[in-house]
Amino acid sequence: MTKKEIRQIYIDLCEEMTSKEFLEAAGLEKETVEMVLNREYWEAQLGSLFPIKKRLTCRKLYEVCRATMFLLGREPEEGWMSFTYKYVCHILYPEQAFTEKFGQYRAGALYYLNVLRFFFDRERKAVPFDPLKDFGFLDEPEGQTFENFEEYRKFRRIWHKQYIYEMMRLNAEVTKFKTLEHIAGVHYVAMTIARGLYAAGAPVDLTLVSGAAAAHDLGKFGCKPNEKVPYMHYFYTALWSERNKLPHIGQIAANHSTWDLEPENLTVESLCLIYSDFRVKSSRGKDGVEITHISSMEDAFSVILNKLDNVDAKKHRRYRFVHAKLSDFEEYMRTHGVDVDLNGDPPTPEKLPLPALRTPEQTVKSLVHMTIEHNMDVMHQMTAEQSFGNILEAARSEKNWKNVRAYLNVLQQYFAYTSDLQKEQTLSFLYELFMNRDGEIRVQAAELLGQVIAQFNAGYRKRRPEGLVDAAQEKMLALWKHYLDITIRPDHRFIDLLQRRIRSQLKNIVQSMLEYVDASDLPMFMEALTDWYRNPSGKKAAEQFCLMNCVEVIPFRRLELDSINRI
Repeated sequence: MTKKEIRQIYIDLCEEMTSKEFLEAAGLEKETVEMVLNREYWEAQLGSLFPIKKRLTCRKLYEVCRATMFLLGREPEEGWMSFTYKYVCHILYPEQAFTEKFGQYRAGALYYLNVLRFFFDRERKAVPFDPLKDFGFLDEPEGQTFENFEEYRKFRRIWHKQYIYEMMRLNAEVTKFKTLEHIAGVHYVAMTIARGLYAAGAPVDLTLVSGAAAAHDLGKFGCKPNEKVPYMHYFYTALWSERNKLPHIGQIAANHSTWDLEPENLTVESLCLIYSDFRVKSSRGKDGVEITHISSMEDAFSVILNKLDNVDAKKHRRYRFVHAKLSDFEEYMRTHGVDVDLNGDPPTPEKLPLPALRTPEQTVKSLVHMTIEHNMDVMHQMTAEQSFGNILEAARSEKNWKNVRAYLNVLQQYFAYTSDLQKEQTLSFLYELFMNRDGEIRVQAAELLGQVIAQFNAGYRKRRPEGLVDAAQEKMLALWKHYLDITIRPDHRFIDLLQRRIRSQLKNIVQSMLEYVDASDLPMFMEALTDWYRNPSGKKAAEQFCLMNCVEVIPFRRLELDSINRI
């Protein structure tokens, strides 16, 4: 490269490293950074790095930075590379103890991370795209066409601000794992098939697929040394999504386990992620180095089966079920012209004969595909924010009792995989139905309300670290207490008739909760209920009658003696 070009790169680097955002984050003065970025030294180093002809390593860039980093403070005992990796993990999962102990190294770590980002951005433009090393995120014009674009844009800002890509590149060099290759590979497969499905007319939101695929294993960087990463990383992925307020992306990203296929209905975005995660696997070479590869369905099935713990006949049967579900999804995609082989040559969409002319095999195939399409369409309407809101509004304005019960049946069948916010909206709608003139509708709404709260975290229950509060469980308990409160003690502005209708549903709510609640959650639910049996003299006669009407469904054999005596 010419001296003029090198000079321009140096100027760009200085602008990046002396930006107001970086200086404030690192707690540095502009003059200090300018001293670290010694012009004569850096222009000589840039001349050896540019033009970029192959991927740079974090080690190589560290060697360039090292000569002047002493100006930012002394080097950590473990070295800047290893410490910076731990520091950026701390950015995703902050801990006060880490900040207090290692805060003195913040400036050096952020300086190194910013240098990595600067060079990786230029590397991306210079070398061919590698599906196991980089991410083909959606650009602004393409992403704007989807409903969840604003959340996706926020995700991209967080990805940049928290140095997530730089963290994964460091991870590959300072640990024995190749987490970047897995996550990037899953993102590549997921976006390839999602684009194919979108072209075939499926209701898939590419922003959700891209965000969830890129975030699905970020929980691995939050796991502590003594924790089993394969079990715990779902919890940390959900924690990261919750802290960064990414509800829709986080919902899909945190529920990508093979066992998450067991619920009957999933969104197409979830199917894309689980299918892609299923196919991108790792193995060990003869030298013990981890090798990532994109497998076929059958090869991936064998690999995962060998990795599962305690595989008995029951677990093997469960696993074959989820494998069959993914195989049906793959066959559906193949017949609709999706490039599942990832060779850039998608098959021609298959057109089946008229129903009367189909063979038995073609008939079965068409029924399977019809089921997949139906579930994708319904789940799209149930999980997309706007369409779900439209469903609830249509149900609220419905006058025909048969149609109202049809809406209740749909909600009962598909609520399990809706987001927490949508479940809360569902609960609010169900409570409104307690005032409906039709007694059967009131009973069905009360039973469904009890089921929704009891199964607020339904499905494959993720493990969490010992000693940590389960935020999802706390949310579930808060909702239970809230609806007990407004059922036993409705708003005083309601007329007496409506208050009686509402209170009469307490027994149905409790009975439904008992039917669907997880055994480990039952004590928590019952404690909140039996608290209402304290201080009877402080309750109105209507409230006392409501509570006594509920007694016949209370499971006394499963209560503490104190609660029994209280009732």
